[in-house]
Amino acid sequence: MRTLLLAAVLALSPLDGIAAEKQMVDVKELAGSWRGWVNEVGGDEWATMNVSADGSYKASTYSVTTIGKFYLQDGKLRYRSSRTTPSAMPSAEVFGTASVSEDKGKTVLKLMPDDPDYLGRAEFERVKSDPVSLDTSLTNHGGDHGGQHGKESAEAGDGGSRRTRT
Repeated sequence: MRTLLLAAVLALSPLDGIAAEKQMVDVKELAGSWRGWVNEVGGDEWATMNVSADGSYKASTYSVTTIGKFYLQDGKLRYRSSRTTPSAMPSAEVFGTASVSEDKGKTVLKLMPDDPDYLGRAEFERVKSDPVSLDTSLTNHGGDHGGQHGKESAEAGDGGSRRTRT
């Protein structure tokens, strides 16, 4: 009776909340910016990570910077990394497994060190680039707010600061 009830519940409940693991065929699929959380000594820390097309990466939290490289071994996504900061606490090279999953338009990358006692478990989400935002940031740099302040400074002829001699 319990088996029948369990089968009925599973058949009627949607499983669309379960992320599907993505099979990686080339590490260049990871290229881009990622953000997420890394487990460190003080607890989980906010992190950013930039991955190059060759699989090399640099990840930074408030307290640690890590460099490493993703690679495929026997069809499995793996990584090796080492801490570069703080300089008082450099680490030996760490190896681990990585997995990528996709669900509801989000791509998630999870890192798990081979040594279960080692800190550094992480979960990142791919940062989607917005062409409009990128264009704005390229043309609107240095606090120039669309050129308005630059125009005023140019009209003033002195970079926007008036100085009176006494």
